Amino acid sequence: MDISFENVAEHYSGRVPYLPEFFARAAKHFGLSPNASTLLDLGCGTGAMAIGFAPYCQSVLAVDKSESMLAHRREAPANVRFQQADVNAEDTTLPVRADLVTIGMAVHFFDKAKLMALLDAVSTPSAAVFVCGTTISAETPWFAQYVKLRAPYGALKEPLDVYGHARFAGTRWSRQQFLRVTAQKQFSARDLLAHALSYPNLMEAILKDKDNLESRLEKLLAPHYVSPNHAVAEFVSWGLEYRRH
Repeated sequence: MDISFENVAEHYSGRVPYLPEFFARAAKHFGLSPNASTLLDLGCGTGAMAIGFAPYCQSVLAVDKSESMLAHRREAPANVRFQQADVNAEDTTLPVRADLVTIGMAVHFFDKAKLMALLDAVSTPSAAVFVCGTTISAETPWFAQYVKLRAPYGALKEPLDVYGHARFAGTRWSRQQFLRVTAQKQFSARDLLAHALSYPNLMEAILKDKDNLESRLEKLLAPHYVSPNHAVAEFVSWGLEYRRH
């Protein structure tokens, strides 16, 4: 799948954030230590995953092929380093042996053979891979209507391997535990618009009709307002663990 994130980087902060409770729960599950653990984040984007795990690790290396995404990276603590590199390139090498490799909503962009070879080179024998994502839960009352409003602006034409099932099938890595954390947050029409703009397949079409879509989103959320201009959304952050067998 060849989708460029160069142009969408300035809008990427609109993505639904990972829940802080998700990082705490995952860190406990994997036994991460701020005095010993090394984490590698592949397809890091603007660094949300790397920064979220930083308090629980001694060092974090965050990698992305997009120069623009890295240029828009969030302010990170001293134990997080960023590197521009392409997982799908033939000669990619990374200066790390990670105890945990994280991939946040990016595994479906990686070539299977190259990803497997890279994981062997950059992870310790006991390392886990954690394929993660965060989004608005489909259980949110207005979510289905939001998806319907968003649909005319573009859609991916193939199912995405967001959990990594196809990438890890038939390899030495097997599925283990699935972690899921939910929380209710207040969300405005402008927040929802920003979320939609963070998707490269939607951004250009939405920008041409931005004011109209925001107005329609306001009408969608209005019956659900719990405070001025804000409705409740259920956010879900999830992660699927893989380990060598």
